[in-house]
Amino acid sequence: MAEGAKAPVYVEGLPHSGGKRVEIRKSAYRGNGKTALYGVMVDEGGEKDFAVFSVNLPAEASKLGAGQTYMKNWSENAGMLEVLQKAGVVGPTLFEVQTGFCKAQAVQVLI
Repeated sequence: MAEGAKAPVYVEGLPHSGGKRVEIRKSAYRGNGKTALYGVMVDEGGEKDFAVFSVNLPAEASKLGAGQTYMKNWSENAGMLEVLQKAGVVGPTLFEVQTGFCKAQAVQVLI
């Protein structure tokens, strides 16, 4: 591993993962540069997209501090926030914002 490079972060127990471990990756949203979190399953056959855990809310972006993001914890992502918090990927919910009929939770990304 290159100097300064971080080791991959894996999480087990995510809903819909079939018990397989998911590699958690961090990126940035185009346009506002806010932190994005997503997961991929990696095996001998290659990589397969698993889920996007965060949600980009440009109208609410100014409320986020450095390294913070909004989490999508509804629909197919229900329950994922709690697993990511227990695994130390993100911190506790800082505040919530309304987005349509749901609320997104703001968290500090810890990886």
